[in-house]
Amino acid sequence: MRIQACAAAVAMAGALGVWLPTVSAAQEKQKFRARDIPRLMEEADKFIAANELPKAEAYLKAIIEVDPKQAQAAFKLANVCERQNDQDCALLNYQLALASLTGTQKAQAHAGLAAGHVRAGRDTDAAEHAKAAVGLDPSLAGAHIILAESLVRLKSPDAVGAAQAAAAAAPDNPAAHRALGDALVAADRAADAEAPLRRAIELDPKLVAAHVQLTMILQARGDVDGVIASATRVIDLEPSRTEMFALRGRANLTKGQTDAALRDLHAAAAAGSKDATLHLAIAKMHHDGRQLDLAAQYYQSATQLDGQLADAWLGLSEVHVARNDFASAREPITRAVGVAPGKANAQYLLGLLREQEQQYDAALEALAKAIGIDATLSGAYHAQGRLLRTHRKDTAGGLASLRKAAELDAGNPAVLTDLAAALYEGKQNDQVVAILEKVTTAPGYANPVGYLVFGAALMDKGAYGDAVPLLTRAAELEPKWAEAHRRAAWALFGSIKKGCPCGPEDEQRVKQMKTHFDQMVALGAADPNLKTRVDALVDGQKVR
Repeated sequence: MRIQACAAAVAMAGALGVWLPTVSAAQEKQKFRARDIPRLMEEADKFIAANELPKAEAYLKAIIEVDPKQAQAAFKLANVCERQNDQDCALLNYQLALASLTGTQKAQAHAGLAAGHVRAGRDTDAAEHAKAAVGLDPSLAGAHIILAESLVRLKSPDAVGAAQAAAAAAPDNPAAHRALGDALVAADRAADAEAPLRRAIELDPKLVAAHVQLTMILQARGDVDGVIASATRVIDLEPSRTEMFALRGRANLTKGQTDAALRDLHAAAAAGSKDATLHLAIAKMHHDGRQLDLAAQYYQSATQLDGQLADAWLGLSEVHVARNDFASAREPITRAVGVAPGKANAQYLLGLLREQEQQYDAALEALAKAIGIDATLSGAYHAQGRLLRTHRKDTAGGLASLRKAAELDAGNPAVLTDLAAALYEGKQNDQVVAILEKVTTAPGYANPVGYLVFGAALMDKGAYGDAVPLLTRAAELEPKWAEAHRRAAWALFGSIKKGCPCGPEDEQRVKQMKTHFDQMVALGAADPNLKTRVDALVDGQKVR
């Protein structure tokens, strides 16, 4: 919007009298006349030369009050006001003077108007006046820069040409080179923009905007080390630029520098970043580090920022499933399937949820979908095999699925344990023993099923003594499992030779056998044949 010419409010003669000793008390009471203009202009020029700008301003305003068409006075007043950062006064008087000026002065007036419009955020007006200024006087570097910057913000196709002219007119001005860099980026010429941006930084190492633009170029190009270095410079200069923490954090994450990445991403999140993918990245790092509370917190915040972010719902689901908290997992699993029904992991987790809800057909349907989407998803085959074996009583089908799961994830002890259990049901004890000899000796293994199946397979092979510690371990890990106690008691009985108990070791076996039997009974189980043997041994009878 152009400022329309109008008469400026000016100082009264009395005010001027304070500064002019030749002005009498009588003259202080009256306004100046046209004949006073030369003297007033002369005084104004003296004060401008002495850099006493408020006094010069008062004289120039007095001239304009006498004659609003005094273009030279208006031009000088605009310049004085601009030097005092009184932008409204500068704009008004440049506009008043413009029509009557010519040549360099008119160019300077246009440049002054352009600068004022830029500060007021009026880029269209700024560009118009800057263009007029450089048309009248191509040496006005400031006008070239304003024209370039305004056209960049206006996304004008003429921005690159204007910025190139600005850089040529002001080769040592960092703002000109930065404008050229910005114009080239806006024109999808990021590769060409790097050189002028680096020149701008060379001229002014503290030019944050140029550093920021350069960082974005390096990030788009995949220059990880460059992003880290450039973002660091921005952060050092202006720590409030939280988007740089995010960029540097992602770059450090790419390099595998997890601790540094986590610090930066946390800083960006703490500063209020609304980037859901940033919160997701933090959640995944905490998840990988088994910090499940923090992982859940950031998965949750990611879903709040973007309810369509499937990986955030999936991650939150996985955390709750890892805790065996299916009540909390229900909503995120349902949302994950709703947002991304074609993701194998979503269908897999839905299968686990339906299994917990004892909706076995629905569970198998979801697991079949997961396998159909991703035939390499070991967990889905594992869960499918477990359900077929335990709930469908389909030993052959369960065994096939568990074999596939073990083929895909050969080092997974849970998969191998369930495979061994299925093989035991299929009376393939040699394979059971071969698998569980390795699995049960792995550090940290604590699955009572594996120990029980291993012990049972050894009992079937007549190796009762070897079975006892395995079955005892199963009962220790799951004290309320009656079957573990029952089999441990039978293994102890089997390890006593005919014609014994003989000696302290057998006496200890009998005591242990009685203890396991009593615990089995207390848990509500019964085995008449075992009871007969326990009672006989306790009464001092020998094994027949």
